[in-house]
Amino acid sequence: MLWWYFTDPNCNWQRGGNENMNGLVRQYVPKKAKLRSLTDEDLNRYQNLLNTRPRKRLGFRSLQDLFLQSFERVALSTSICPA
Repeated sequence: MLWWYFTDPNCNWQRGGNENMNGLVRQYVPKKAKLRSLTDEDLNRYQNLLNTRPRKRLGFRSLQDLFLQSFERVALSTSICPA
């Protein structure tokens, strides 16, 4: 499933990240490309490439790294202790 993100009205600070992601997507999908021609495998590959791409703004970590790191923190903080 492909999710679309729209910035909130009067929240200009959200546009920069959105426009940056659009530019990154355009590296894989040309502007005039028919989106119906893309397969699920294509979309999954592009998603993986974008999620594992190091970002300068994130200290050259990837979105996937940060997600897994936060997931580990949550998993550790919610572990069940024996009574």
